[in-house]
Amino acid sequence: ADEEVDEPYLQQDCKKLVRHANHVLRTLTTKRTSLKHAVKAFKDASEHSIQQFSTLKEGKEDQQKHILRKWFANYLRLRDGFVLLESG
Repeated sequence: ADEEVDEPYLQQDCKKLVRHANHVLRTLTTKRTSLKHAVKAFKDASEHSIQQFSTLKEGKEDQQKHILRKWFANYLRLRDGFVLLESG
């Protein structure tokens, strides 16, 4: 025997699904926009780091290490942003 579908409940379920889908899409769009800005900032910071690094004189290993630590920390943050975007 076929079960009858209660039309009002089906409509409510559909509306809930559409609201949820809209929420997910808005959230992903926000994350993508944020990540786009992060990529631009990382590019700019990388260019600055390269410029700083290339102007250092020999014997400035501590400053070189500092520049590289900052660059890798920013890289890891950016990578984490991509992971969060992909995982939803």
